[in-house]
Amino acid sequence: ETKRAEETLRAAVPQARAAEAESRALLAAELVAMQRLHDISTTAMTTNDQHVLLEAILDATMALHGAASGSIQLLASDSQTLHIAPPLPRHFLDVQHIAAQRGMDAEALQRFAEVDATTSSACGRALARRERVIIEDVATDTTGTFDPEMAQRMGLRAVHSMPLFTTDDAILGVLSTHFRSPRKFTPDELRLTDLYAHQASIAIERKRVEDALIAARESADRANKAKSHFVRAASHDLRQSVQTLALLNGTLRNSAMDDSGRAVLRQQDETIDTMMHLLDALLNISKLESGLLGVWRRPCSVCDLVANVVGFVEARAESRTARLSNAC
Repeated sequence: ETKRAEETLRAAVPQARAAEAESRALLAAELVAMQRLHDISTTAMTTNDQHVLLEAILDATMALHGAASGSIQLLASDSQTLHIAPPLPRHFLDVQHIAAQRGMDAEALQRFAEVDATTSSACGRALARRERVIIEDVATDTTGTFDPEMAQRMGLRAVHSMPLFTTDDAILGVLSTHFRSPRKFTPDELRLTDLYAHQASIAIERKRVEDALIAARESADRANKAKSHFVRAASHDLRQSVQTLALLNGTLRNSAMDDSGRAVLRQQDETIDTMMHLLDALLNISKLESGLLGVWRRPCSVCDLVANVVGFVEARAESRTARLSNAC
């Protein structure tokens, strides 16, 4: 009994050591993957270049999968089409683009330049189904996703494609990796891939929000400049009309009139003067907004300001049987 137990233990030792070695290898791989995720997070916080960040995410995913090539395709905002970025000609970018790619030859880039939900490809199926698509071996795949001759010509044997989502569950694009030999994925690899894809989604969505904010700010700046131009033009035109009124008032001042007429004339002079001040203030606001006029503080008399306001509206108040009083 004892001898048999010892033999069993001796036989189990190599298995235990093999299991320990496998556990150590898995732990080491997990640590490397988490370090890559940390590096991606650091890049996301330190760069404003979406292309650089997406390339870092693609590199990490390809390293995790041991892929020969890969891409991140973005969904065009004005269509339901996935597109690839450089090195394609510029006119491809107007429809859709691969925001990042590694190891894809000219034929592959041309083949996946534009992909929609009806395209026979893993990324097209991922887009249509809104879920991960894995083809472990193109040669034995029965879904008809790839033409076997084309896949052989491009050197494709396995593909992994995963859609990227916004926080509102809208599709942003697809992350894909390609392999030269059949490929199976472990649950841990898929879990880490989900984390990388989430980082990619955050980067793409943040860039789009930033672009929208920049566009809104530029639009507001253009509107503000147009408003300032209008205010300057209107102030100039109105000032000419008010100056004409001032000249006419000067002519009336030299005419014979009674005390009542002279009182009305004084009120007109004050009103014209107030209008000129308002036009100057309007023009100054435009200059302030355009940075052509500085702002400074200086003492002023509140009583004078109140007296000017009362003088400006006093006649209108009296015409409505209202009486204004100034306590200053």
